[in-house]
Amino acid sequence: EGFLGLSQAGWIVPIASTKTSIPQFIALWSGPVCTVSEQLHFQDLAENDAGFWKTHTSSQVETYMKSTPYRPDDTDPRKSLSKLSIPGIWLFGGQDNIGPVDLSVTRLQQVIRQGHPNYGYKVFPEYGHNLADSTSQSSYQYMVTWLQDTAHRIPH
Repeated sequence: EGFLGLSQAGWIVPIASTKTSIPQFIALWSGPVCTVSEQLHFQDLAENDAGFWKTHTSSQVETYMKSTPYRPDDTDPRKSLSKLSIPGIWLFGGQDNIGPVDLSVTRLQQVIRQGHPNYGYKVFPEYGHNLADSTSQSSYQYMVTWLQDTAHRIPH
């Protein structure tokens, strides 16, 4: 058994996973690995611009993100992720204009380097936030394959 989620589940699933021994894995589509403040700040910039990534660079977004106004009640999934030892996978769309994928990938790489090699991620360059705005089913097939491979390694 495990937790599978989309988008905002990127904050909820890590917290829930630290509160129970039930999940043996976490699997997320477009689950941010950044604070709520950072996600909202990026969303304010990009959400209403369907062609955002045609007119903006990762470097411009990185500069913009430095001006994030942080909330006192912020949620950062890294706090919970650092406590877990179960495998996890994050799938992102490279054209996402809701969540800051580059920031999430950077943060996830940091968590991996800090002793969580059982976490992984994949960015699908052609997808947006919902990972289904393309005729390709590659993100779904990737997730299914990861889940099947992970299930074989989990002691029953």
